[in-house]
Amino acid sequence: MRTWMIGATICLLCVVTLWQGDGSAAQLRRRMTATPTAIPVRAIVSDYLFGARSFRDHTANRNHLQCQRCPTFVAEFAPAMGAGITFAAQRQQLLLSHKGVNFDQRSFAVSVWVRRDTSTHERVIVSHGVHGADTFVIGLTSRHVPFCASAGVTITAAQPLDTHAHMLTCTFDAHRTQLRLYVDQQLAVQRKGNAMRGNGAQTLAIGARHFANRVTPSRPVQNAWFAGRLARVLVTHQALTTTDVIRLFNQIAPAPTATATMTPTVTATATMTPTATMTPTVTATMTPMATATMTPTATATMTPTATATMTPTATATATMTPTATATATMTPTATATTTPTATATT
Repeated sequence: MRTWMIGATICLLCVVTLWQGDGSAAQLRRRMTATPTAIPVRAIVSDYLFGARSFRDHTANRNHLQCQRCPTFVAEFAPAMGAGITFAAQRQQLLLSHKGVNFDQRSFAVSVWVRRDTSTHERVIVSHGVHGADTFVIGLTSRHVPFCASAGVTITAAQPLDTHAHMLTCTFDAHRTQLRLYVDQQLAVQRKGNAMRGNGAQTLAIGARHFANRVTPSRPVQNAWFAGRLARVLVTHQALTTTDVIRLFNQIAPAPTATATMTPTVTATATMTPTATMTPTVTATMTPMATATMTPTATATMTPTATATMTPTATATATMTPTATATATMTPTATATTTPTATATT
């Protein structure tokens, strides 16, 4: 008889992949200031790196930002992205470029890293233009959905933003008259657009809808104050392609957090258990055979003869022949066979 036993040993192999990110201001500044591969330096109008804890323009244009009620710096815009600035949807809390930016009759793009809060009102992140004329706005609806409006055309993404860090990019291609909105690396929506006209160089505003007022220049139109955090605002005089947006996103994308992946590995081990079977066979045969034959023969013949001479003759013959035959045969046969069979295979 052979018995097979198969055991399964389950091992959990825990593979942990850690993504390291340097969130220091210096590292973030180096990553951000590196010019995206496909965007010529001359095409970058302004680059505001709030991770460097300043409102300076990091391009040669030096179009620094000014503020009356300034947003506050926060130590962490998002995990592994360093510092940023935070707005609290307060009146007059916005940043204004001290020099105008001209979007008239040309391609342009505005990209911004944003992390929204939980408030439920329309929030404008970046704006530019003149009230009653052509304007530009990139922001979030009251349902947290990204939108972009330029020269009378508005495009809106399909999905709202969550509260994590995201890069929004609105770009206008004057040659193709196409307006596109990207969320992170993905094209969210596109539509035929219009070129901006007749505004000239106007203030770039960050943190609210801010339009110049030609009727009353001292009273610009301001509303839709932003609530949330920003890390970078980049302005170009070049339409960005999908490839440009992907490269720009990967330049400073938040480093993924540590991810632990549990991969169960099942190892089947066949264990052969040797089974010893002992079959003793003992055969004992005892055949005692005893034959005894006794044949007593006794013959007595007595013949008395009486004569006158009175001569008696007595003859006695006794014959006894005992025959005894005893045969005993013992044939004990003992056979013991032990066959242990042990086979172990791993």
